[in-house]
Amino acid sequence: MNRDFPSDRDLASTQPATRSGRETILLVEDEPAVRMLSRLILERLGYKVIEAASGVAALEIWISQQPAVDLLVTDMIMPHGLTGRGLAEKLRAQQPELRILFTTGYSPTSVARGMNLIEGVNFIQKPYVPVTLSTAIRSCLGRPPIPL
Repeated sequence: MNRDFPSDRDLASTQPATRSGRETILLVEDEPAVRMLSRLILERLGYKVIEAASGVAALEIWISQQPAVDLLVTDMIMPHGLTGRGLAEKLRAQQPELRILFTTGYSPTSVARGMNLIEGVNFIQKPYVPVTLSTAIRSCLGRPPIPL
C-alpha cells in the first residue's frame, strides 16, 4: 500500500476532531510533494485552494486575480527572494483581516525572530499530519488575525 498520500480513512479520521470548511486558502509551498499533499488534504476537507510555488508567484496571483482569500498558509523559507513573512506583510497591508498560518521544516526560533508564532494557532512545524493541519486552520480562522 502506498502511504505517501493519506487514505480516505486517514482523512476521515480528522473530521470528528475538527470542522471542515468552505473558506478559500492561498497555499504557498515551494516543495511540490508537500504542496500537492496539503492541497489534497484541504480540498477533501471542503476548502477551495489556490496554490503557488513561491512568494513571488503568490503575489502575482494576488495582484492579477484578486482572489477572495480567507487564509494564507505559507512556508516561511522560499526561493526567489520573497519569504513567507515578507509575503504575509505585503498581503496584510492590502487585507488587514487576512488570517495567516506559517509552516516551516526549520527551527522556528531560527527563522522567525521577532515574530509572534503560536504552535497550532498561526504556526505548524513540518512535517505535519492531516489532523494537525486541519486543526490549526480551524483555530486560525476562528480568531482575530494575530499581528506579525
